[in-house]
Amino acid sequence: SILGKNQLWATHAGYLNDSEEFSLGTRILFEELKTFADELKEASTTGPHGLPDFRPDLVYLMLSTFDPNFERPDAEEAGPYGSPHANLSRDEKLSLTDRVMNALAPFVSCLTTHPDQLSQWRGYARGGYCVKFDPEILMSDLKQVYENGDELPALLSVPRLHKVRYDAGKFRAEARSTISAQLSDEFRDNTTGLEQSIFTVRSLMLFEGARLKHHKFEEESEYRILLNSRETFTSPTVLGFTPRTALSFKPEAIKEIMVGPSEYTAARRMSLQRYLAFKASPDGLNAGAPSVEVTVSEIPYREL
Repeated sequence: SILGKNQLWATHAGYLNDSEEFSLGTRILFEELKTFADELKEASTTGPHGLPDFRPDLVYLMLSTFDPNFERPDAEEAGPYGSPHANLSRDEKLSLTDRVMNALAPFVSCLTTHPDQLSQWRGYARGGYCVKFDPEILMSDLKQVYENGDELPALLSVPRLHKVRYDAGKFRAEARSTISAQLSDEFRDNTTGLEQSIFTVRSLMLFEGARLKHHKFEEESEYRILLNSRETFTSPTVLGFTPRTALSFKPEAIKEIMVGPSEYTAARRMSLQRYLAFKASPDGLNAGAPSVEVTVSEIPYREL
């Protein structure tokens, strides 16, 4: 399907194979935002010590809408910006948090810089293939489409390529800088479009959270295509109706295809070369060597 349709699939971040997917990153972001708001409150809102001059009560409000269990330290003086969820039961608060995460988490398509790694053949592509992309060409014309290839009339966001972080400490420093810059733009001195500002920052938190994975996944050396979207189709998996969207790319973005280790490697390589030649010229009149290089895994592994 990748070759035939020139498409990658992106999956809702809540349905990936890391059970802590994006919750680890968003938890760190939440902690940093709370600390940031506390510092603002202590230092006043006029911007001393290099702090932006926006109101801490608006940051607290954003935190309480992101996590309804958050208890504001300034609850008595919060005034009109008190927690909108104060009267919810515990179960209602948890349900609301789940709905927020489900609605705003980004869609993810995963790539690696390690093309011939045994653990990834075993985990993701038994008897499969590794497709090598030129990242500049891939991202230059990446479009969100329906599964049938029709372009969406409007995009919620442009797909972006990010390197995944596995060091929580470094991620904490990077993410706080990104989020505080966004807060400066969204919450500075006024409440114009407050609901939209909260939505924007909350979405950014989940987007940034998807850039961190548990350090035990570090050997995957992952890059991610991320976009804020809604699904355009679903596919059945062990997790249920998994939300997906499709991303179309230029065919010339593919530079190499590696045949994975198996006892049928020679036949699979030959069939792939023939398929690529046919795809380049279905009528067979110009069936020269295709531009995509076909290689074979160096790993002498076989399934037993």
